[in-house]
Amino acid sequence: MPGCGIAPPAVPALTPPRAEEAVKPAKVAAAAPAASSRDLEVRVAAAAAASSSLPAAVRGALELAEARRRLLEAEGRRHLVSELESRVQHLHRVFVEAELRMATRAETLGRLGSGVAQAELHLTAHGQRLKKTARRYKKARPPALLASALALGGCVPWAACRLRRGGGAEPPESPFRRGLQGAAVLSPPKRSETEPLPDAEQRKSRGAAS
Repeated sequence: MPGCGIAPPAVPALTPPRAEEAVKPAKVAAAAPAASSRDLEVRVAAAAAASSSLPAAVRGALELAEARRRLLEAEGRRHLVSELESRVQHLHRVFVEAELRMATRAETLGRLGSGVAQAELHLTAHGQRLKKTARRYKKARPPALLASALALGGCVPWAACRLRRGGGAEPPESPFRRGLQGAAVLSPPKRSETEPLPDAEQRKSRGAAS
C-alpha cells in the first residue's frame, strides 16, 4: 500500500510431504534383500564361469577339496553328536544310581521306623512288669571306693593280719612270704650265748682251754 512503508517479505507456505518421498524408505528396505540375492547369484555365476573356464583336472581337484571339506564338517558334527549322546547316557546312569540309593535308604529308614515302633509297643506293654522285676531283684551295692579297697585287700601285706583279727578265713599264701620261709629254712639258726652247748662241744672247748 502506498504510504505504509516496506511490505514484509512473503513467507512460503508449508507444503505437506509428498507420498512418494514417504514411500522411498520402504522401497529401499524392500530392495536391499533383492540386491543381496542378486549379488549372490552374480558371485555364483562368476564362480561357475571361472570353474568352467578351468581345465577338467583343476575342476576335479576343486570339487574333491570341496567334498572333503564337507565330509570333514559332517564327521565333526557326527563326533560332537556322539559325544553329547555319551554324556547324556552317563547322566542317565548317574540319575538311575541316585534313585536306587535313595530307594535303598528309604527302605532302611522304613525298617528302622518299624523296629522302633515295635520296641515302643513292647515297652508300653511290659514296662510296668519290667520295673517291678528290677525293683525286686535290685541289690544294694557298696560304693566304688569301698569295693576297690575290698578287691585290693589281698594285695597289701597287712590284709592277712586284719583278716585274722576279724576271725575270717585265712588268705592265700603269697609268693613273697613263701620265699622268706624258704630262706629261713636254708640258713641254720644262730645259737645265743646263754643257750647251753651239748656235751661233746663242752669237752672240746675244755680240751682247747687246757
